[in-house]
Amino acid sequence: MKENQDVSIKTRLATILGGVLGFIAGKYMGIVPFVPLSIMAITCAILMKSYNPDKNTLKSWKIVSASILIGHAIWILLGNILLLAQGAGLTMITIIGGLNVIIYLTIGTLLVINETPKKSLIAGIIFSMLFTLMNLSSLTSIGNRAYMPLILLHCFYRLSFIVVAVRYMWLYDTRPDGTGEIEVINSENINTT
Repeated sequence: MKENQDVSIKTRLATILGGVLGFIAGKYMGIVPFVPLSIMAITCAILMKSYNPDKNTLKSWKIVSASILIGHAIWILLGNILLLAQGAGLTMITIIGGLNVIIYLTIGTLLVINETPKKSLIAGIIFSMLFTLMNLSSLTSIGNRAYMPLILLHCFYRLSFIVVAVRYMWLYDTRPDGTGEIEVINSENINTT
């Protein structure tokens, strides 16, 4: 019974912490962070339903990493559509955004369809780092300071992908057969003497 209470307390603390962080993010950036998060969550739900990883940890991490890239690409595509609809024309932002969409959708798709997507993950990490550096360097120009929360949000999602991709590769490398299957231990069969 004590274990259930510990889990319950941890769950409550995590919920409170998530609520506080969500409130702070909402006050600072408004609803903007929740649009890409929603797209990523929907993408993840569709991929989880389609590929049914069950208890395969490796497949779950692969789907999460692909969902981050694909969701981020869709968000950038929506942003480019809005910029073009407002008459922005083909500017460096829309061209780089379009390139980002193509690269992320390609890598995200390769992550989903390949059984051993390490090359795709490495390419995703390299491009995420490159686009993050481009975003951070754009903060030095006067005109982009108004967009600082949005640029930092892009950097956050790219860094999130990097963390998930590194975790996936670590899991892949630590499994002797690379299957990522979780061993289920039956507590009744454990010898405690």
